[in-house]
Amino acid sequence: PLSAQLCRLWADALGLAQIGVEDSFYEKGADSLILARVAGQLREQLPQAQRLSYDTLLRQMLNEPNVAALARLLNQGEATPGAIAASGEAQRSSSSNALVVPFGGGDVGPVRVMFHAALGTLDYFQHLGRALADQQAGPVIGFAVADTEQYLALEPKRLIERVAEDYAERLIADGHQRFQLIGYCLGGLLATEVARRLLERGMEVVDLSLIDSIPMFIDTDEELAYEAIFVPNLNLDPVKTVFGAHIEDYDVYRAIDLLMARDNRRVPAGAMAALSGDPG
Repeated sequence: PLSAQLCRLWADALGLAQIGVEDSFYEKGADSLILARVAGQLREQLPQAQRLSYDTLLRQMLNEPNVAALARLLNQGEATPGAIAASGEAQRSSSSNALVVPFGGGDVGPVRVMFHAALGTLDYFQHLGRALADQQAGPVIGFAVADTEQYLALEPKRLIERVAEDYAERLIADGHQRFQLIGYCLGGLLATEVARRLLERGMEVVDLSLIDSIPMFIDTDEELAYEAIFVPNLNLDPVKTVFGAHIEDYDVYRAIDLLMARDNRRVPAGAMAALSGDPG
């Protein structure tokens, strides 16, 4: 059976004797790099996986890191947007680009909603989601991006607004009324905007939690600045990755202060790359 094949493949990838169909890859020692490698192996070894894109396979495992969910995807191929998922499975509706991933948590209490970061996946929330579900203090769900092409096609200046409106409408359509909202990185901005929309519609937001989520503190068209904000989503050091291993954090912030003083609190495109020397 397909599930048995997947269990053997994952056990080999993690150096284990065996792995269960519902076992979390993360709890068994996986990380995003191992998931990326296994996604490639799936396409090489399984005919069912060859019908799917590498991105689809990787995102599936980032959002639902277990064999049971992966087997469902491989058995059905590229699911149609309006496909109805069974209880306990990630769900997408035809009118929304939200992939809603259930973590459990019981039926009594406000629904606790975790919003993805910039990459649109829930890998950062796997441990937190299970810990919250173990409390049995209310259902726990995660919002991920269902269609990456649709997500990337959004106008950047309106992305937060458009996605937040979509997610708020999805929560209301699913019949929820009391919420605890949790956002990481860009997801913090989404959670804030979703909270505002829910309150405007008469819903109850009992708590709003932002994790490592800050707005842009500079007005800039500088690509290096945007790269530095994005790369932490890949578990990389923003300063060392974008500016070089020999650059210190303090020097980057000092350069930003210098450029903002020169250009009326803006950092124009190309300004950081054009810096030369050290004014002290």
